[in-house]
Amino acid sequence: MNYSQLEAFIDLVETKSFSHTAQRLSVSQPAITQRINALEKSLGCALFNRKGDDLIVTQAGCYLYTQGKAIIAMWKATYLRIQDIKNSPYGSLHIGASTIPSQFFISPIIKSFRNSYPHIKLQVQVAGTEQVVGWLQDKKVDVGIIGSRPDKQQWLTSFPVAKDELQLIVPMCHQWASRQAITIDELKDSTFIVREKHSGTRKILEKALAEHELELETLPILGEFGSTDAVIAAVESGLGVSFVSKFAAERSIYLQKVRSIPVTNLHIERELYCVTNTNNITLSTTKFIDFIKEHTQNALSEVKS
Repeated sequence: MNYSQLEAFIDLVETKSFSHTAQRLSVSQPAITQRINALEKSLGCALFNRKGDDLIVTQAGCYLYTQGKAIIAMWKATYLRIQDIKNSPYGSLHIGASTIPSQFFISPIIKSFRNSYPHIKLQVQVAGTEQVVGWLQDKKVDVGIIGSRPDKQQWLTSFPVAKDELQLIVPMCHQWASRQAITIDELKDSTFIVREKHSGTRKILEKALAEHELELETLPILGEFGSTDAVIAAVESGLGVSFVSKFAAERSIYLQKVRSIPVTNLHIERELYCVTNTNNITLSTTKFIDFIKEHTQNALSEVKS
């Protein structure tokens, strides 16, 4: 017994006509006769009693009709589900994210993506921008979300997904805390806490200062920290001042643990980037890239979870 035989039998029970069944199934009438004969032979019993042109369904035929309808329905549902599986990505997607994107951008994107593609297992690893790019090159992650535009590489593609801004924050006890703004030259008068070299935040800061003929290394630097949270905590405790993401600083500013002080003629904006390795594009990666483009093209603005 196979699908085509069972399909022909069920249709024949309903039409009571070999010619009508053949027409509905787009096959010849002899083909329908052959299927019914083969089905009866495989089951070892008659499914119809033929009286002239009339077809009378036997008791066995009635039972097969009831069960066969359920089998055909299950068969079709199974086929459709297999097609869904075939066209919907499964497997895993490894995402590398630098500090700021991991804290303030990636979570809502992942939540929405997970709702759309529940069969993709997501894994997020957090490190500095340079490390994430290294993971991408070594194919240890499939996609990267980083805090600065990556250097051009033949194997790498990137596009912006959100905007951020670096703000100068100072402790509440700092001499600048009561100021409305400071000048660029005054930056040399305070101790700085900075991110580690090669972090996206630091690269953007170095570039912005260089445009004003000021090198970060010439400022009084107390120490380098491996995360923005650590930098903010150091500023809160009075160890120095720092430029950090406005998203990251928002809570401390709200709690009045630090103050954000504008620097005249120094406005530091940056874009967060999604990066991929063109030599390592899977179906899951493609779905994620399409998804993130769709959800950020109208929001290349400040992203807030």
